[in-house]
Amino acid sequence: MKLRTIAAAVAALATFQAHALDITTTNSANTVKIYAAGASAVSNVLAGIFVQNCASGLDIYGSDKTKPNFSTDGNNGDSHRVYSCTLKAEGQLDADLQGKGLGNANVALWKRDAGGSATGVFHVAVPLVSTNLVVSATSCTSTGATAGYAPGASRPTYSYLCGDTESVRSPDVGFSDVEPEFFKGINVPDDLVGTYGAGLNDTQLKSLTRQPTFQTVFAVAVSKALYDRLKADGKTVDGTTTGVPTISRVVAGSLMRGEMSDPSNGLGWHALGITVGADTQVNICRRAPGSGTQAAANLLASGFPCTSASIPDPVRNDASDTPDNNLSGPYTGGNLFVYEGGSTGNVRSCLTNANTAGAYAIGHISVENAEEAGWKFVALDGVVPSRDNLKNGKYDYAMESSVQYRKSLITQLSAGTAIDKAKAGFIQGFAKAVGRPANLAKIATANQNGVAALSGQGTFGGTGADGTFVSRVARTAGNNCTPLAVVK
Repeated sequence: MKLRTIAAAVAALATFQAHALDITTTNSANTVKIYAAGASAVSNVLAGIFVQNCASGLDIYGSDKTKPNFSTDGNNGDSHRVYSCTLKAEGQLDADLQGKGLGNANVALWKRDAGGSATGVFHVAVPLVSTNLVVSATSCTSTGATAGYAPGASRPTYSYLCGDTESVRSPDVGFSDVEPEFFKGINVPDDLVGTYGAGLNDTQLKSLTRQPTFQTVFAVAVSKALYDRLKADGKTVDGTTTGVPTISRVVAGSLMRGEMSDPSNGLGWHALGITVGADTQVNICRRAPGSGTQAAANLLASGFPCTSASIPDPVRNDASDTPDNNLSGPYTGGNLFVYEGGSTGNVRSCLTNANTAGAYAIGHISVENAEEAGWKFVALDGVVPSRDNLKNGKYDYAMESSVQYRKSLITQLSAGTAIDKAKAGFIQGFAKAVGRPANLAKIATANQNGVAALSGQGTFGGTGADGTFVSRVARTAGNNCTPLAVVK
């Protein structure tokens, strides 16, 4: 019976093949549509896994930074992306996507980055209405470019840029840099604190199927101006002026907590031991509450939520008790400026803009984001952030990420139409596919350094993709409050 059901789904979907998934085809009732939200830190990895299953007709839609809805973004696609294509034939798909009625199907994946990991947790579990990019002839304009990822690219090439959003549904699936239990207290988005300040309750957590994905490498990033200053003063892993700059985890935490916001009094950049510009304004490029990247940063800087200690609110600006979302600064002229971004792309832009102003700035970014001209990663306590240093147990600023979806949604879809069944199959299969070493080996080279496969996904030190990606360290049962430990 199961084989006949799958065969029927394949036949139904094959009827609707197309050579190009333009706006009309992407919106067609015969296209399998999946709405995802959450972690922007790993968006490029997720996109790479999707794209490698495409046979033809790839279009990538990005939010247009010139439009009012996305005016606070530094780059196109920082808030929202949509990937659509005709998938490969059944036998050519990733093994986790086979046998689910997806061969030769038209599939479109909406991915909301805005708001970060919390939208892939609260909006999925409760569920709450989410904001998605509108793909329409009135909202989207062709860029004239061919969609895709160049081998060394950190961002995709968009075929369309779109300016409108809609809020009509909750996400089908959510991605998170950390487990759902991390989102409480200062890790809860401002608009949800009143209802979910204590986090999801047991019933809500049990409504989710949670699939561990991979280990995400996080790092401290600084503006190129600060990077160069640290190098010039020999504050590097090898004590020369040519090595990778290194800073103390203690100092990084103090800066991110705002405890050294008076550089003219010997605080601020003075703690890094630099000789030039130590009195200049401290600029913090961070994520807003609800971000998995920020949750990881809060754990590094304050031990939250793994400690029972009372954690103060995050850092504030000189003239205000709230952070700012203005990418134009000011990055000079005061003591402290704190920028809060809705996505990883926003933080990259903050660091770049600070550098353009000749200013020093510090922030947190996942290493799957390639360094840019305006900012660079620094080592922590002499250890360079990288997949290899993580998987060998030398670097521990990393989180075990997850994907989650509602059990009730899968039950509902599995009892529906051929399109519904294929959608359920994609959600379940993709959740497993994103963590496979063989799939991680196919993503853009710029993104590979920021992810390691979980130890159970293969053999550490093995051949091929296993040898490249499989980690020998793990956290107990995916609990990011437990220390990384060598797996036997």
